[in-house]
Amino acid sequence: MTRKRPAIVVATALIAACAGVPVLVSSANASQPAATPADPDVKRSGTGSYIVQLDDSPVAEYDGDIAGLAATRVVPGGKLLKTAAPPYLYSGPSPVASLATTLAGLEVNEERGDAIRADLWRKTAAVLDCLDRLGAHTPNRSGFPLIEVPLARHEDVDAVGRFLFENGIYVTLAAYPLVPRSEVGFRIQVTAANTNAEIEQLVDVLGRLANRFDLQPARAKVRAA
Repeated sequence: MTRKRPAIVVATALIAACAGVPVLVSSANASQPAATPADPDVKRSGTGSYIVQLDDSPVAEYDGDIAGLAATRVVPGGKLLKTAAPPYLYSGPSPVASLATTLAGLEVNEERGDAIRADLWRKTAAVLDCLDRLGAHTPNRSGFPLIEVPLARHEDVDAVGRFLFENGIYVTLAAYPLVPRSEVGFRIQVTAANTNAEIEQLVDVLGRLANRFDLQPARAKVRAA
């Protein structure tokens, strides 16, 4: 009766062969004299061991030349991408809607992106000019549409946020201990979706806010052109 090879030996030989690595496998009955193999290409030692190797290239080298069977060969940089890209590691495939939105955004940018950015820059400048007239400090030097407005009294942050919200202005509050006491205040984010009327409303509310609460006084600064 012929003895079967242990499953672990067969599995090891299969995995190694798929990777293109020859594997040395011991005969299940090495104590008995080695029989002469029928295939003259099979190399067998006197200890009852032989080499297992695939005739075709290993799976790791298959580049997709068979119709309907995707390539399994790793392209240069493929392994680095898998280990160095957090979105690949921590998230699933991007939703189709997200990809479609990205493509639509690129089309809008190509058609009228410069005009949108110029309009956003003008609206941001209107808010910065308002703070200049009020004598209020802001660390914004770039003219970008993120405008921080620190308060003179950090204890006022809750009341300031409530005042702005009740007057139709939604801002991001920066409260202690999330920021140092000297930087407690709020951040205005102007967007391309804001209308001229909304910017005018913001300027009006900032003026009334300055009459009710103390903002940090303006410092010598250089505004972006």
